[in-house]
Amino acid sequence: MSDETFEPTTPMKAHEPAATPTMEQMLGAATSPSGLHTITDPSGDPYETLRTAKELFDTRKYTEAARLIEGMTGTPEGASRDARELLARSYYHSAQLTKATVAAREPLDVDPTNVDAAVLLARSLERAGKKDEAAPVRRLAQSLGADI
Repeated sequence: MSDETFEPTTPMKAHEPAATPTMEQMLGAATSPSGLHTITDPSGDPYETLRTAKELFDTRKYTEAARLIEGMTGTPEGASRDARELLARSYYHSAQLTKATVAAREPLDVDPTNVDAAVLLARSLERAGKKDEAAPVRRLAQSLGADI
């Protein structure tokens, strides 16, 4: 036996999982000519996309959250109740009232007892100046227990 120790020529690294992109990385991925962010999820993971959209919403970046969720349309995750409601709320808070109205109707069509969607639809219609159309939806929300 020799007293020499074996040293590899290249250091060995433990397997590291791929890093999840940060919200800043997603936002900085591309910028449209208008200066607005074009948001994509480089991870391709719809659950990560939804989590990032929730973070954007929580930081009052409503338009960016809506754009991120819009990219999920056509996927099972994009059709989830959480994704649909977050999309409608993002539209509402970014004053995209026509889109908010359409987006709030979808979860209400799927589940007519969805009190959150009923409240959001009523408020979207009222904010858009459609009080006559909002009245029956407001009554529905109240009958479901909403305090509006």
